[in-house]
Amino acid sequence: VAVVALPLALAFGIASGVGAPAGMAAAIVAGITAAFFGGCRVQVTGPSGAMTVVLIPIVAQYGPHSVFAVGFLAGLFLIVLAVSGAASIFRYIPLSVVEGFTLGIALLIGIQQIPMALGVKAHSTSVVASAGYALAHFSTANTNAVMLAIVTVLFIALLRVIKPQI
Repeated sequence: VAVVALPLALAFGIASGVGAPAGMAAAIVAGITAAFFGGCRVQVTGPSGAMTVVLIPIVAQYGPHSVFAVGFLAGLFLIVLAVSGAASIFRYIPLSVVEGFTLGIALLIGIQQIPMALGVKAHSTSVVASAGYALAHFSTANTNAVMLAIVTVLFIALLRVIKPQI
């Protein structure tokens, strides 16, 4: 788990704008917290791509210092839900809603990558506006960034055909 979670935590720290050390610290704190308060002795925890979607606009608008406040409030919210027994109603959420939420997060993460894939600086805290700006300024795109993005997508697509279990 650490082989996957720690590099992912570093990447999410960088992607959200707070830096690699903050991503590492978050992964360590989350791991220790899960070890003490988790509901299972083999529980696995790690960074979440969904948090990147939440943190990038917050960091862009309010700065890196706001991440602690958001994390603290999210933790309080989770504690209230746990103590109140609200988790018992989550089993009634239809699978289609869960899949829709997951797809929405995936789309937001993909849209957030457009400025980086083009090597264009995002000029807005809005994910869609930032991607629109990057696409509108496609002519100023960094050729190396575009080529790296294309090679990465092709590599993943090819790997899925050659060795789908990976």
